[in-house]
Amino acid sequence: MGLHKRDLPLILKIQEFFGGIGKILFYKDSVQYTVANLDNIDATIIPHFDTYSLCGNKLSNYIIWKEIFFLVKTKAHLTPEGLQKIMDLKVKLNMWK
Repeated sequence: MGLHKRDLPLILKIQEFFGGIGKILFYKDSVQYTVANLDNIDATIIPHFDTYSLCGNKLSNYIIWKEIFFLVKTKAHLTPEGLQKIMDLKVKLNMWK
């Protein structure tokens, strides 16, 4: 999911705000900013959203996403128990649409 391609200047500003990390992906009529590097997420993205909290459903999803992130970062996803925990958490994502 992304923003309409007319919002590319906004996406570029977001990437600049986060120090140039991540990639901008283009689709037919949309553009998306993504950060996939675990170290960048851990050092930049998570501290930002821990300091400047999201509200409502976005906060609930962030908390679940962050738990999944740390399970992957600690390689818990490589165990059956860890993988099951991630699958259980994933079901809860976006429940509150």
